[in-house]
Amino acid sequence: MKNFIFVFAFVFAIVGVCDSSFAQAPDSDLKWHRWTTDNFVILSIDKEQGDYLFNNIEDIKETSVSKWGIKNSVFDNRCKIIVVKDKELFEKMFRIDETRVEIRKNSDESSQAIIWCLIDGSSIDIPVSVAVSEAHFASQKDYGCFWASKGMSLLAQSLSDIKAGAKRVNGFIVEDKPMYFGKSIFNINRAQYKKLSVEHKQLFDDESVLLCLMLRKEFGQVKFLSFIEEAGRGDIEKSLKEVFGFNDFSDFDVSFKTYMNDVSRDVLNDKTPDSYLGIKAVSQ
Repeated sequence: MKNFIFVFAFVFAIVGVCDSSFAQAPDSDLKWHRWTTDNFVILSIDKEQGDYLFNNIEDIKETSVSKWGIKNSVFDNRCKIIVVKDKELFEKMFRIDETRVEIRKNSDESSQAIIWCLIDGSSIDIPVSVAVSEAHFASQKDYGCFWASKGMSLLAQSLSDIKAGAKRVNGFIVEDKPMYFGKSIFNINRAQYKKLSVEHKQLFDDESVLLCLMLRKEFGQVKFLSFIEEAGRGDIEKSLKEVFGFNDFSDFDVSFKTYMNDVSRDVLNDKTPDSYLGIKAVSQ
């Protein structure tokens, strides 16, 4: 962790004080190229990848956010995104093996989103869409529920990845393994999530996707947005009753488990229309 913090601090210290277009990583000849847009500071070793993000990342953010019917507001502070295309190098430099989003609160109560982004495949838009939308939703005061920021952002994944997640959930249901339900899934925060095992992080992610699908598809855009706004303020059980009509967590759990069972089984049997697994804004 110390090495991770050192590399991050080094890179941004150099970028912050230099007019040069790159910063050199410690103990290597790697050059970090830097770009700035309205919402982002982009650092990338690969110039072509960085150029692409510079030209497209604002549109990616707009598309990822607006499809939920949410206004594409600006970050309190520019989101810092560090992009690496080689997984081995990514792991060596940052001591993590997958993209990570952090939201830090400043003394003035503004937020700072930071993304360490691994893009080691042919697609740039999908992994960046997932990371950028999580950073946006998680940093918003009105829509700051952790489960929602995970589920909404992961619905920007490829269709095959969304289906794979549903199939994993089906395996937990069939084998009657412990899962996340109302009281637990709604209350886990980012710090608690980081302490989960790899398996349980994956389960939380997969269930958050199905939870967002259920609330958005079955109850509509207006109620979904109303709920995540109210739930972010505190009394989740009360919000479940006021917005959706569930009497309490137990009442919600019955519907959520039935929904997960039905959808995951249908996905497994290739009976779910692809359109159902996608999100589009509804005009009000």
